[in-house]
Amino acid sequence: DTAVPVTSIAEEFHITPAPFIASGDVNFQDSTLVTLDVAGVVADAQAGVVADIQAGADAQVDADVQVGEYANPIKPEIFMRLLPGGGKGDELPPFVPYTGPFTIFEPVTLEIYAEQNGEASFIIPTEFRKIDPTLRIALGTEYANQYNGGGDRALIDGARGTRDFRTGAWQGYQNVDLDAVISFSGANLGLDTLPSTRTLKEIRMQFLQDQRSWIFLPTELQVMVQAEDAPGDASWTVWQTLQVPQVEAYDTVSIEAFSISMPDYPISAFRVVAKTVGDLPAWHIGASMDGKAWIFVDEIELVE
Repeated sequence: DTAVPVTSIAEEFHITPAPFIASGDVNFQDSTLVTLDVAGVVADAQAGVVADIQAGADAQVDADVQVGEYANPIKPEIFMRLLPGGGKGDELPPFVPYTGPFTIFEPVTLEIYAEQNGEASFIIPTEFRKIDPTLRIALGTEYANQYNGGGDRALIDGARGTRDFRTGAWQGYQNVDLDAVISFSGANLGLDTLPSTRTLKEIRMQFLQDQRSWIFLPTELQVMVQAEDAPGDASWTVWQTLQVPQVEAYDTVSIEAFSISMPDYPISAFRVVAKTVGDLPAWHIGASMDGKAWIFVDEIELVE
């Protein structure tokens, strides 16, 4: 039937696969060793033979195509460049061929693409973040495993969430407060030259608000501080308490940032408690299902 539509790809149309990061940590402390790779592309003659084999036919191998080549597809060449500061300068460095594993020591954006027979893949950017090795975080409440944000250090890893709570950058807490203690402990790493106290100007936090998905802002933010070498929980001093207004039936997804000024003297640790809404309010559709609100937080940033 000539009226039946047929979908096909022209023989001269070639798709170059995009490269990927085979190893390396995008959030690292001292350094990370990065390895790149790309999927191999089977040559035209090989592709025909492989198709015949898969169909169960008696494949006829072209005289100039060796059977051993099927296990070693031709790989496109990878090109890369490193952009300090996210590549915001006027002049960007050129792409250079990838020749093997390399080490990243500082925060940087890596851009990579592959090229074969004059056809280039799209460019893939990846941000590498350096985590302060002297920061310690202890969580007094448990986050939901399906929204772990990357684990116990997620709130100090530099990764920020988007308006989509499913991206994996947010750390989610349902029906419990966020309770996080951040301390400074260079000595624990053998870095005795680093101070165990800091004087901070402020701390910044970001929370997601997506009420349709049961994600609410905390009702209250409380910051406590601890002086140098002060023992036990009794040493916590309430520094600031911020009441967060709640907006009823807010349909817009938003990211709300909060800044809290800190004392002008050295502290060895600070504690942040974000109070949950708890039961969904009566006007919410989930209230009839005994729904419990979520807190989604993505980062605690220190400003010195």
